[in-house]
Amino acid sequence: MTKHAPRKLLAMVLTITLMIAFAQFAVVQTASARVTVTFPFEDARLLKDGEHDGGKAIVPDGVDLSRAPLIVFLHGKNGRGPKNSSLAYVRSVVDRLVASGRIEAPIVASPSQTKDASKGSHLFPAFSLEAFVDATQAALPAGVVIDRRRVILVGHSGGGCNLEGGIVTGAGGTLHPRAVIAIDTCLDGDFGRAYHATAAPLLAYWESFWRRDVRAFDTELVGLAAYGPPILRRTRLLFGLGRDLDTAHVAILPAALEYALPQVLARN
Repeated sequence: MTKHAPRKLLAMVLTITLMIAFAQFAVVQTASARVTVTFPFEDARLLKDGEHDGGKAIVPDGVDLSRAPLIVFLHGKNGRGPKNSSLAYVRSVVDRLVASGRIEAPIVASPSQTKDASKGSHLFPAFSLEAFVDATQAALPAGVVIDRRRVILVGHSGGGCNLEGGIVTGAGGTLHPRAVIAIDTCLDGDFGRAYHATAAPLLAYWESFWRRDVRAFDTELVGLAAYGPPILRRTRLLFGLGRDLDTAHVAILPAALEYALPQVLARN
């Protein structure tokens, strides 16, 4: 070893240390502030005349920029608008769960439909989860990368009442979500059979004011047994929400997310 070797070794160690410190500082700086972006997503087909940028994504502070989980939320009937209906409910629940350490910080994103949006059976026709994730990724700030292995698809009300769209086609497309969360959606046998096309766990929740027989739906979900334990392929009835059907139908959205998200997006 030459007399200059210790100096070279010390310089190398200092360089590596500074590189690591800079990288950590850069990540913290990039993830330290919430960022909200809007972007077009099938605007001509889904939005009323004069409206634009139906897609919206919220990148929270603390998200893992190199492999960010993504929650995609499909709203219910929305005849009067506005765009990104009910996304604020989803974001507020996610913020609470992240703050309490129960889930990892995810990006939250949603498409919008305001045109022909008064019936659940007309919502998000032929919805492609892969196309929406692509559009979301393209709109995100540089350096933020969606982890496509950790995409959670959530539908509320009419967002899961179109056999040829919504979370049904979203769950059965080329991008397989990590889990599908159906909240007070349509839960008859036809929809249970429709979910056979997805290779993802399904968590379904409904409230007691909307009286319906979900036995056929449950029976069909047995076919999803290979994709998760029983708790991830059964419906769960939530009591004590709201004073009537309308208030309970709204209240079940945050309540169900409180149950479901820690099961599929727990902090490692």
